[in-house]
Amino acid sequence: MKLYRIYLLILFVNLSSCGDDIFDRQPLDKISDAVVWDDPALVRAFLTDLYSRFPYRAFAVTQWHNYTDEATDSRGNSNSIAQGGASRTNDNLPYWDYVYLRDINTLLEQLETSPIDEAQKRQMEGEARVIRAVYYFEMQKRYGGVPLVDVVLDPFGSIDSRFTSRSTEEAIADFIDVELNTAADLLSDSAEPKGRINKWTALGYKARANLWSASIAKYGSLQLDGLVGIPVSRADEFFQKASAASHAVIDSERYSLYDKIPDRSENYRNLFLDPQNDEVIFKRIYDG
Repeated sequence: MKLYRIYLLILFVNLSSCGDDIFDRQPLDKISDAVVWDDPALVRAFLTDLYSRFPYRAFAVTQWHNYTDEATDSRGNSNSIAQGGASRTNDNLPYWDYVYLRDINTLLEQLETSPIDEAQKRQMEGEARVIRAVYYFEMQKRYGGVPLVDVVLDPFGSIDSRFTSRSTEEAIADFIDVELNTAADLLSDSAEPKGRINKWTALGYKARANLWSASIAKYGSLQLDGLVGIPVSRADEFFQKASAASHAVIDSERYSLYDKIPDRSENYRNLFLDPQNDEVIFKRIYDG
């Protein structure tokens, strides 16, 4: 028994004398944060993960129904969103993912100090800003004003109340517009690849988001001290922004309406089947 204890002690001393090399090892199942932001391929991989969680559809799909921007589906507009009856217990199309937002903010903050090529940084920053803008647009459509968080919060420190309380819907609409403007100036103007956000994607979403806000301002009403609704005085401004963004995409001549088949019904059917479709501005890449 005594001999056994002596051998254990010797083994422990020998291992300890080897220094830090044995015990101080990099994990084999993950990549350290410090390494990611110095490697363009790893930064792109981080951004690709954001794409995989992107809200490509206007509203979430529930089984076999795709909802439009107005939250209607093939059965009509009887759901709680379209009827204005959404509540904490009756929200069949929720979208509330601040973990996703934190990851977007992390990428944007880390890009500021990353040593990678400036042209790559500009492109990836633009893509991330569009993703963030669309994230807020999806929440605006459901809830109006929401907490506006555009920085990475320290969960162990004090958090400013402006990040934990709802902004007005007007403020969210303006933030979306500014984000998409900034992104458009950063992004490539190439129409390819269609599965990657470019300048025209940003302007397309700018037209869509501003048209939504213009409609809310013109046809809706202010409620809850502006947490829901946009002042009617700003309707024309949002309509003009939507129109200008749409014209910019059209005038770029990078896209055109699908018109390859004389038969109109067959042309419409093929619109969704032809991979070489110049009408598509942005698409979700399918990888089986």
